[in-house]
Amino acid sequence: MTRKLAQSQEKQNKITPAISNYSRAAEVSYTEKGKTVNANDAARLSNASPELKAEAIQSNIEIGQKSNDKGDLAASYSQMADVNIQQKDIPKAEENLNNAYKLSKQQAPQQALEINQKLTDFYVENKNFDKAIEAKKKVLKEDFVKDNSQEKVNQIQELADIYIKKNDAEEAITLLKNAYKISLEKGHTLEAQKSVKN
Repeated sequence: MTRKLAQSQEKQNKITPAISNYSRAAEVSYTEKGKTVNANDAARLSNASPELKAEAIQSNIEIGQKSNDKGDLAASYSQMADVNIQQKDIPKAEENLNNAYKLSKQQAPQQALEINQKLTDFYVENKNFDKAIEAKKKVLKEDFVKDNSQEKVNQIQELADIYIKKNDAEEAITLLKNAYKISLEKGHTLEAQKSVKN
């Protein structure tokens, strides 16, 4: 429970309470794995040094691989990608984000969507629009997107946004018309799309 709270605080960028709760979770954990993973997360957030962060994350990756906890393992790969970006190691960041995506799409679709967004943002920031488009098209083929018309519309809008950044207005307009058509068919309002997106 304390770990979940720490993870939630970290997502909200409330770093100090997150460190405190990871430390508390390490103290009260019944298992060696729990103690180590939580202590590593506290260390990761406490250290400014990318090398020390990477060390703590690598330890969690190894624990995650042994225990086969796909959710935690995906989060660790995503955290390692953040460190890789900080260190300007672009190929390693890409590899870790792809690992995180593959793991999370099996069990945690919401996490997979977040990681896919992180991956496409990463490509766009590096002006690699074709890879960003490829990553976004990949998520559009996933059942957890195909079977959810609202999410499908959101992802099509995200894809259109990449085409706009690539200066391909024609493709962006085609995609946005498609998103609008799905919205009308399924009875989604454009306001609902905006509120989901923001």
